[in-house]
Amino acid sequence: YLSKPPQFIIHEKIKLYLIIDGTYFTEGLCLVLYYDSQLKYSLLYRFSSNEFYREIKEDLENLKLLGIDIAAVTCDGKKSIINAVRKVYPDSTLQRCTVHVQRMVRAWLTRKPKLQPAIELRYLIGLVHHIKTMVEYHMWAIAVKQWYKRNQVMIEQKVYRSQTNRWWYKHRKLRRSAIMVIKALDDMFHFIADSNIPKSTNGLDSYFGHLKSNLAIHRGLSKEHRKGFILWY
Repeated sequence: YLSKPPQFIIHEKIKLYLIIDGTYFTEGLCLVLYYDSQLKYSLLYRFSSNEFYREIKEDLENLKLLGIDIAAVTCDGKKSIINAVRKVYPDSTLQRCTVHVQRMVRAWLTRKPKLQPAIELRYLIGLVHHIKTMVEYHMWAIAVKQWYKRNQVMIEQKVYRSQTNRWWYKHRKLRRSAIMVIKALDDMFHFIADSNIPKSTNGLDSYFGHLKSNLAIHRGLSKEHRKGFILWY
C-alpha cells in the first residue's frame, strides 16, 4: 500500500478559492499543499525540502495550463507563495492569514511589553478578530497608520554595537512587528467583501496537525514510505 499511493485527480473548476501552505516533517521533508477551501479537497501537492518560489510558480503554471481559475489564495505571508501567486495569477485576490499576523506580532512583542508603542500595537493587533465590516477595517487601518507615524522615529532608531562594528535597530522586535502589520494591511480583510475567501489558514493547520498525529503512530517508516502514507491520508 505505501509503495502504491493513489493518484491525484485535478478537477477543473471556475473561481477556485485556495489555501496554500507548507508543513515540515523530519529528515528535511516539506509538504506543500494546494487546498480547495470550498470542496475541502487537496487539489495538488508537492514534496520538497522547503517552500521554494520556483517550485510553487511551476505548480501554479501547471494548474493554469489545466484550466484552473483561481479567484483567491489565502496564505501565511511566505514571500515565495506571495510572489508566485502574483506572477502567475496577477488578477487573483491574495488574502493574508489574519491569525498568523496576530500570532507572530504577539510572539515578538511578548505578553507584557514594556515600551508604550509596543503596548499600543499589541492592543491594535488584538482587535483584528473583531473586525467584521469594511467600515471597521478602514477605521482600524487608519489607527494603525497613525500609530506608525507617531512612533516611526523610535521604530527606526539605530544604535552602534562595537562588538559587531555595525549599526543595529534598537527595538528590533518592535520594528519587525510594525513592518509586518504595515505590509499585510492591504491584504488582511478581503474576506469581508467575499465570504468565500478563508480569512486564515487554520483549516489547513488543523489538517496538518491531524496528519502528523496519525503519522507519529507509525514511527520508523522510511522517507519514501512516509510520503506514501501522507498521500493515502
